[in-house]
Amino acid sequence: MILYEDAQLVVCCKPRGVLSAADSSGQESMAALLAPRTVFPVHRLDRDVPGVMVFAKTREAAAFLSAHLTAGKEYLALAEGAPCKEPEELYDLLFHDRARNKTYVVRRTRAGVREARLICTPLRLLPDGRAALHLQLLTGRTHQIRVQLGSRGCPVCGDRKYGAQAAPGGIALYAWRLRVPHPDGRSLTFCLPEELLPDELTPRQTEQAIRTFLWGNALFLAPGRAKRTALYTGMRLAGAYHGLHGMIVNYEPNPKCTESNAVLQRLFDEAVPQAVTLITEYLPCIRGELPWSGLYDYTFGGVRV
Repeated sequence: MILYEDAQLVVCCKPRGVLSAADSSGQESMAALLAPRTVFPVHRLDRDVPGVMVFAKTREAAAFLSAHLTAGKEYLALAEGAPCKEPEELYDLLFHDRARNKTYVVRRTRAGVREARLICTPLRLLPDGRAALHLQLLTGRTHQIRVQLGSRGCPVCGDRKYGAQAAPGGIALYAWRLRVPHPDGRSLTFCLPEELLPDELTPRQTEQAIRTFLWGNALFLAPGRAKRTALYTGMRLAGAYHGLHGMIVNYEPNPKCTESNAVLQRLFDEAVPQAVTLITEYLPCIRGELPWSGLYDYTFGGVRV
């Protein structure tokens, strides 16, 4: 699937199981799929990882992209758990064994060892224990995401090489968004189409998660004594009273919370207009119809990526 093309470059979706660049194995590669164009690879994806890639169509464009395509690579993944509860930078020293085609986390630097950094943002925890993650690469190492998650006991689902159980559909890692610095000075952004993502990683699933959260929040908002009594009774019968009763909103406002509630309300009121603007302008920014806002470069935790 071609997402964008001009005289200098082509942006496309690499299918799962296809090599980013041709090698001596004779397996299908992106160069063959993009023929009769002549293309030059400027970055790579693992064979079993689908996602957005850019290829240069001239040697000059290849040199430019190779020098400038150092950031702006974002991934989505389903993992066997989350390595953090909020956005966090993961740092490791990695060594890639070419003979085994496997990367290892090591404790000290030596020949062949390279630093690896990425920002991991947990999006949601699924009922079966899997976690939907957003991953922003700060460095580009072989199998970096796979080994950094696997070494923390949260391998990408289906990635048996790094400790996960086998799963239908293969490795659940997707090169989701790519920011491309164009040789003409433009900055272009492309996303993997929603239909190529599993349901757990789509905006539709995110909307459902938000709706579920709002439903749960409304459930525990119990100003009436009858509803409060019914909730407490249900919790006791389920043996969950001690763990859940604190989630029910107090019947009477707590005067100790007056000041902090006022601060939270003020921050909320200030955030709403900005959130509406970011949501409504997001797709036009991706399509290049509006200038890219620097606010999209921050995670929920306020970390600039």
